[in-house]
Amino acid sequence: MANTASAVKEADNQQHKKSSGKVGSAFRKVGRYLKDQATEQSHSALYLSPPSREPQNAIRYPSQTNHQHFDEKEDDLVKKILVLDGAGYSLGSAPPAYTPTLSPFANGMMDASGTDLFRDVRRHQYASDNILQSYDVLRPQRDGSDSNGEDKDKYWLVYIHGGYFRDPKVDSTSFRPAIILLEEANSHSQPQPRSNSSTTTHSQLSTTATDTIAGYVSLNYRLSPHPAYPQDPQSTPSYTLNNARWPNQPNDILLALQHLHKTYPGSTRYILVGHSVGATLAFIAALQASEHTIAPPCAVLGVSGIYDYPLIHRTNPGYEDMTRNAMSPETYEEASPALYPLHEYRKRWIEVEDSRNDKPRRKVVVLAHSRDDGLVSWDQVEEMRKVFNRDGAEDDCRCELVELKGKHNQIWEEGIELVWAITRTVDLLRS
Repeated sequence: MANTASAVKEADNQQHKKSSGKVGSAFRKVGRYLKDQATEQSHSALYLSPPSREPQNAIRYPSQTNHQHFDEKEDDLVKKILVLDGAGYSLGSAPPAYTPTLSPFANGMMDASGTDLFRDVRRHQYASDNILQSYDVLRPQRDGSDSNGEDKDKYWLVYIHGGYFRDPKVDSTSFRPAIILLEEANSHSQPQPRSNSSTTTHSQLSTTATDTIAGYVSLNYRLSPHPAYPQDPQSTPSYTLNNARWPNQPNDILLALQHLHKTYPGSTRYILVGHSVGATLAFIAALQASEHTIAPPCAVLGVSGIYDYPLIHRTNPGYEDMTRNAMSPETYEEASPALYPLHEYRKRWIEVEDSRNDKPRRKVVVLAHSRDDGLVSWDQVEEMRKVFNRDGAEDDCRCELVELKGKHNQIWEEGIELVWAITRTVDLLRS
């Protein structure tokens, strides 16, 4: 009996040490997290701490990445401590709120007279696995809505950049030229002609749109590896590693929209705009949003978009290696918006009940493309248009093809053609 009692006591001691170790470890992690948050507040121009530390790894947000997570029980303990500490983190909600910080858009966003075009420019981190899980918000000076951006007569523009899922030089700031053109046209502006056009001016195209825009949002999302920018997984911090695989990219778009709508409730009335593979992600997000209780977009604008991956591999065989870099061949069709039938769009997007209205609003699809694109052939937009040109589709979803002028990247680099497509989309929503 004595030996048994001694053994039980020893086991209890071991268990106590083990539990104490876990609690201590959890508190240390909380301490690091709180310290990082304090650092964030004192360095408003930064949205991450220096590379020597990884604040994103302090508390993990549930995702489909392969990054190492805490032991499940320890993770739960950390969350309980944070709740008790007042941070309010709970499983399935947004990650611990990183202090909204200065966006790369903040510099130089003024008109010719030196007046700030925006009253609120900031960056938000919507998840904590990667530095690229962020979005930028710009609120115009002329916008009269409240701090949440709620105005039933206005729309938010949400932009998704391209770059074939891998180009680190194409990010949320690629929306900047179009934003500046839109706002300058509204404030004073010397008319700027569209590319190769002497009759239609930029001012004529954009002023009606800007009166209807409550805010601009430009999303970042996790990227796949790029051979021109190699990273060593052993020495590269996990939160800067570009190793995304489908469906990480569309999952990030949904997470960003969820975070955006929670932070700015008025943003649930929005137009989803995507360029190149950003157009892919825009239509996939429209299909998936309601499944995740996310407000669906009022309109989707695809610009220079890729909508059918098997098709683009036939017309441009060299592209398949780039696609395979971001997804497995088994997901090519799943990632191709043009391969979803109209009844899927009806069920999952077009006819989804809208809590903001008594009945679903008629949705708008605009497909904007240039015959001189040079990278994505015209047959992509033709395949996508076929989906929405079925009999009866016009009753609940209006689809229009807008022909642009210029090369693939010129569309966003100069911004004028993108402004033209945005303006047309807004006009269709208002008509």
